[in-house]
Order: sequence, then C-alpha cells, then structure tokens
Amino acid sequence: FANPGVYPLSGGRRLRDMLSVAGGFLPNASRRLRVTRRLENGPIPLPNAVEDPVGGTSTVEINLDTLLRELDTDQDIELFAYDRITVDQSEPVYVNGEVLRAAPVELVGRDSITVMQALTRAGGFSPTAKRGKIQVLRPIEGTGRLAQIDIDIERIITGQDNDFPLFPNDILYIPKTSGMGAALAQVG
Repeated sequence: FANPGVYPLSGGRRLRDMLSVAGGFLPNASRRLRVTRRLENGPIPLPNAVEDPVGGTSTVEINLDTLLRELDTDQDIELFAYDRITVDQSEPVYVNGEVLRAAPVELVGRDSITVMQALTRAGGFSPTAKRGKIQVLRPIEGTGRLAQIDIDIERIITGQDNDFPLFPNDILYIPKTSGMGAALAQVG
C-alpha cells in the first residue's frame, strides 16, 4: 500500500473504501489481496473464505482486478474492527540463458507478461542464442519441481502462434546454440 497503517473504522466501511484510504497500491504489489478477520466477528461471507478454528480467523483471497472493476460486487465486503488487509509484493518472471541482460522482470501491477515482452525487457537474444525453441520452466505448486514448456518462438514471431503468457516465478530460458551453429553465430 502507498500508506500502510492502522485505520479507524466508521460504520459501514467497505473494502474498496479502505483501499482508497490506504492510498492505493505500489507498482510492485501483487494482484491478489488477503483479508483476515477474527472469527468472533463472524466468518467472511464469501464462498472461498477459509476458517481456521485453531487460529480463530477467517481468511479470503480476492483478485484486485475483479474487485476494482466491480466484476463481482460481493467481494467488496463490509469490514469489521481488527480486520487485516494484506497485499504481498508480486514475484517477478526470470529471464535466463542467452539474452543480452539475464535478470528478473518485474510484472509492475500485472498478472502476467508475454514471452515477447520478457525478451524485449531482457534486451533480446544474444548472438549465441538458439532461437528456434525456447523453454518456460513453471513451478509446480506444492512441489520443488518445475514443468518444462517448449515454445516455438519463430511461430510466435511470424504470427502462426499466439504469444505465450508468463506468470510470477516462471523462468524463461533461452538455450545456447551448439557445435557449428554456435561458431557461425559468432562469425556472422
């Protein structure tokens, strides 16, 4: 939040109102927020709310775009005393391998970026990049493993395939050419 803090509640304050009072979001904010309520104030009245009887809380995650665009007005819940609203910092997409600037790419207020956008931010291919097939390594939730997704970048560039979305913590990997192709790339 631009102005995080503790704010007094006046009757009937809703979630969207409180987000405005807190000054909105910083550019690196995740596109999901979490509301945690003490169960003594009752559960959060949304179907995806999770109750923790041991911790004495009810918690729900809300998509910011859905809330702010008023696509689901039920998500603009009434707030109660001691409700806590949190927004995590968004995780970047990582670009690695044969690009000019291998580095994390911040999503800056978006849920995703595309392969072409990430490549552009990384300065494009290095001279030794294998340009035909590249890989997206995507974390498999609940494990330490990565799923490998092969992308034919030439088909995206020529308009034969749609650009591929990258999500937080994805790794876009550009392999190096090998053998004679690498030698020709360095000469040319």
